Order: sequence, then structure tokens, then C-alpha cells
Amino acid sequence: MSTHPPAALPAGLLQEPVQQAAGASCGDALPFTGIVDAHVHVFPPEIVCERAAYLKRDAWFRNLYSDPRARMASAEDVIREMDDCGVATSVVFGFPFADPGLCRLVNDYVIEAVRAHPGRLAGLACVAPDSREGVDEAERCLDAGLRGCGELVVRDGGLEGGWHDLAVFLAERDAPLLLHANEPVGHLYPGKGRFPVDMFAAFASAHPDLTLVLAHMGGRPSLL
Repeated sequence: MSTHPPAALPAGLLQEPVQQAAGASCGDALPFTGIVDAHVHVFPPEIVCERAAYLKRDAWFRNLYSDPRARMASAEDVIREMDDCGVATSVVFGFPFADPGLCRLVNDYVIEAVRAHPGRLAGLACVAPDSREGVDEAERCLDAGLRGCGELVVRDGGLEGGWHDLAVFLAERDAPLLLHANEPVGHLYPGKGRFPVDMFAAFASAHPDLTLVLAHMGGRPSLL
């Protein structure tokens, strides 16, 4: 897991320190101390166990997880790893399936996981912005206590259509949007795609009130 100091996280993911009560909801504030892992994928056990079936259902999932060496973790796996490594809090999310039904499946799992581990996990929602259900699913998840949307991937249609509706909604809720990006230089690897920097820059300019996080983005500073 990669770790980042809490101060590097977007406002809204973590808030000021509070006393966590047993049974606190996933929308309550989280401790603002210790090591925070800001980027953790978790999967329901049925997806972990039936990986091959889900490879057939989503091209992006197949790109990343067709190699059996690509590890998949449940929320309980993550908690054990956090304990072993001294990580205080992790920001967790599922996978950005193109099928809204699969997004709902992983979101339900994240909501349950965050509620089961108050103070240890903060959750983001995966939605399909190109579908009619995108904003509705985001609203459902934020109302259930998740903190924003991510990690989402830009597919063939680019950051158009429903992406703008999602951005407006998240900005109104002061919730962040985490997008899959990658460094524009270097070697190819599973998950590295063509994500032009100017596409993200134009989207950010169109939504100045949105907290936008570009995961994995690096390379020459002049490109950012």
C-alpha cells in the first residue's frame, strides 16, 4: 500500500479528530492522525473467488486482473495489512465497472466495510458516469456516508456527458472526485492508458469548484 500524510488528502475525506463511538456511522468524522493510505481497492469476496467470471464482464477489469498474480483484497485483508504495517486509516473503494449494477455491488460492500470499521476506513463510490444512474448512485452512496467518488476511469467517450453532471453534483456536496490517470512518460503496463493531460486540465477548468484528484499522475512537472 502507498502511504501519504493526512495533510495531502482532499478536504472532506478526513476531518478534525473526534472520539469514535462504537457503532459510529461511515459518515462520521475520522481521526486525523497517523499514517493514511489514500488509495486502496477492495472487492467483495464473491468477486475475488469468481474472478474469471467477472473478467468476461468488463474490459478494464480484464486488463488489470486477467493475470492471476494481480492481487485482489477484501476489506478484512486490508485491515489485517493495516495492522501489520501501522496504517491508521485507509481510503477504500471498489472498481469502476461500466455496468451500473456491478458498481452498486461493490459500493454496497464498501458501505458495509466502512460501517464495520469506523475510524479505520473511509470510502469512495464507484459509479458509471456514462449511464443514467451515475449521479443517482453517487447521491445514494454519499447519503450512506461515503466521502466522494473514485477511483473512476475515463473510457472511450472521454470526460463528456454524464461526467459533467457528476462533477456538478460532487462540487455541490463538497465531495472529491478521484480519477484514474497515469504518468505520460515511461513504459507500458496493465492499466496504463492514453489519458491526455489536456483532457484533465480542460475538465478541471470547467469545474473550478470540484476537488479533483488524479491518481498515478506523474512525469515531467511541465506536463502537469
